[in-house]
Parts: sequence; structure tokens; C-alpha cells
Amino acid sequence: MIKGIDIAFFKKDKIIIDTQESPQYLYVIIKGEVRSEDNRENRVMIFHQKDSFDADGLISGVSEYRYISCQDTIAYEIKKEAFLKAFEKNRAFREFYTMCIVDRIEYLKS
Repeated sequence: MIKGIDIAFFKKDKIIIDTQESPQYLYVIIKGEVRSEDNRENRVMIFHQKDSFDADGLISGVSEYRYISCQDTIAYEIKKEAFLKAFEKNRAFREFYTMCIVDRIEYLKS
């Protein structure tokens, strides 16, 4: 998957992905913080270093949430095609990204 990875920088308050957009990348935070909001601007979750966000949007083809940088943020950008290829070919990768959030947190703790 290395060929499909780049690094992006987002200034504070930058909308990275908007609701109903078709995301083009899976983001993994290197440094900084990103929040997700629903379409009523209610905060849903905060993402920190090593967190990834909007895998669901890549899988379904449309993002349910808006993702906004809370501070200057640096993140890996994994191209949609590379993510979906790994998702299709790697069972463990697919299972991780299709787990519910509670199971994913427990998995990461172990």
C-alpha cells in the first residue's frame, strides 16, 4: 500500500471532508487533532495521533460526517483505490474496518 500514501497538512478549522462528499482518502493522523460533526454541526468524535477516519465513507462511497481540523494537523493520506484494494484482499484489514467502534477500541487495546 506504500504507493498509495502521501502526507497532507491541514490548518486549524480546515474542512477536510464534508458531509455527503465522496472521500478520496483514508486519513491517519500523524500530529494534530480532527473532529467529526454530523450535518447539524453536533460534534460526534475527536480523532488524535494514530487514529484513522472516514473508512466508512470510503467503503460506502459517501461521508456521513464533516471532518474538521481542530488544530494544525499532519496526516497520512491513503488513496481510496489503495485502501479499497487492501480492504478487498486482506481479511484482517477488512474485519478491522468493519468492526463496530466498541469492538475496534477493544481490539486496539489488546
